[in-house]
Amino acid sequence: MNNLKKIRNLRGLTQQQLADEVGCAKQYISDIEREVRHLNSIKWGTLDKICKALDCSVYDLVDEKVEILTKKEKIEKILNKYDMTFDDLKKLNKYQIKALESEFHDVYNENVRISFYF
Repeated sequence: MNNLKKIRNLRGLTQQQLADEVGCAKQYISDIEREVRHLNSIKWGTLDKICKALDCSVYDLVDEKVEILTKKEKIEKILNKYDMTFDDLKKLNKYQIKALESEFHDVYNENVRISFYF
């Protein structure tokens, strides 16, 4: 089972919109969602485009227990731990930002450039 349809719907995209962003046919997306075509049979480049279009990781697509959040929402969760907001990021030095990026990687097993968000 995969989470493609669930994540696509959470992002408010139709199959056609996702297909257009990925550069494939709507039927291709439909086949993946219905598991006629399995995620492990998809070329890495295509899978990467799907993840970028949905702002998720490959792990998000396959783990049924995963909390489906965008990278920005994941960063917000970490910031909330320290009673911080995105506005507070502007006040941090490069070492503090690096520490947050490292924590993000430890928690979500993904890389992120937090400076991109401010």
